[in-house]
Amino acid sequence: MKVSVFGGAGFVGSHVCDVLCKAGHEVTVLDGLLPETGGVAGGWRPVSKVRMIHSSIEEYEGLDDLVKESDVIIDSMGWTRHLSAIKNPLYDMELNVMSHIVLIEALKKCTDKKVIYLGSRGQYGNPNVDEITEETPQVAEDIQGIHKTAGELHFRELAKRSNHSVISLRFGNTYGERQPMIGDDIGLFGMFVRDLMDDKSIELYGSGRARPFVYAKDIGEACQFLLNGSETGFEAYNLGSRGVDLETLSHELIKNLKTGSYSVVEAPAEIKAIDIGKAEFSMDKFSKQHPDFELADFAASIQSTVNSIKTK
Repeated sequence: MKVSVFGGAGFVGSHVCDVLCKAGHEVTVLDGLLPETGGVAGGWRPVSKVRMIHSSIEEYEGLDDLVKESDVIIDSMGWTRHLSAIKNPLYDMELNVMSHIVLIEALKKCTDKKVIYLGSRGQYGNPNVDEITEETPQVAEDIQGIHKTAGELHFRELAKRSNHSVISLRFGNTYGERQPMIGDDIGLFGMFVRDLMDDKSIELYGSGRARPFVYAKDIGEACQFLLNGSETGFEAYNLGSRGVDLETLSHELIKNLKTGSYSVVEAPAEIKAIDIGKAEFSMDKFSKQHPDFELADFAASIQSTVNSIKTK
C-alpha cells in the first residue's frame, strides 16, 4: 500500500514508519520539523525507501496530490507537551487542531481513503468511572487534551459526511527507542529516566497511582493491523496497558539503570489540576477486533528503551 504518515519524523510517527517499511509498504513522510516537537529531537534516520518531505502541512503545495495518491493516511501530527500547552495554548492549537483541519480539507477533495488519527488518553480527562472504554465521555482536563479531542471531532465529522473511513487510536504514556530526553516537558517516562540517570530521587505524586503505558513500536504494529482491518465510517480504539503502577515502573527503571531512587510526595497544584485519575484503561475492543495483536512484554521493552538511552 501507499501510506503517507503526517508527522512521521516524530517519536511515535517514526516508529510507525519503521513498522510499515518492514511490512513492505510504500511510505511517504511529511514533517515540518517544527520547534519543540519530536521531529526535531528524535534523531530518526529514515530508511532509504522512505520518501521524506520536509515541510509543514500548511506550506506544502503538493498536499492535494499526496493525499489523492495515498491508500492510507496516518495522522501523527501534534504536540505532546501538556504543561507547555497550558502556557502556550495557541501553539498547541496550531499543532493539535489546525494541522488536522488542513489535512481534512485536502481529504474532502478525494474519496475512499482510510485515515488513522493518533489520539490520546488525555481526551477522556478524569472520568468518574472504574474503567475507561471507547464509550466513556471525553471531558479533557488540560489544553492538550481539549485540542486532541477537537482534532478527533473534526475527523468524526469528515467520516460522517464522506466515504472516508477514519480510525482514532487513543493511547497514553508512550516510551521506546528514540525517547525524547531534552527539554522541560518531555513526559513522565523521559523525566523519570533523566532524573534517575542524574542520580536524583524521582518524585511520585501520591501512592497507588497508575498510568496506561504503550511501547512506541506497539503503536506502529497496531497501525499495521488497522491497515488491513475492515473498519468503516468512524471507529475509535484504546491502545495500551490497563495501568502500570508508578512505583512498579520506578523499580523497573532503577533496576535497569542501576542508579537513582524515588520518594512519594504530594502533587503540586499545577499537577493536581490536570490529573487524569485512577480509572483502568481498557483496550478490550481492539483486542476483540484484532485478536492476533499482542502488546510487547513490559519488562523487556523497558530494558530495550533504557539501553537505547544509555548508549545514545
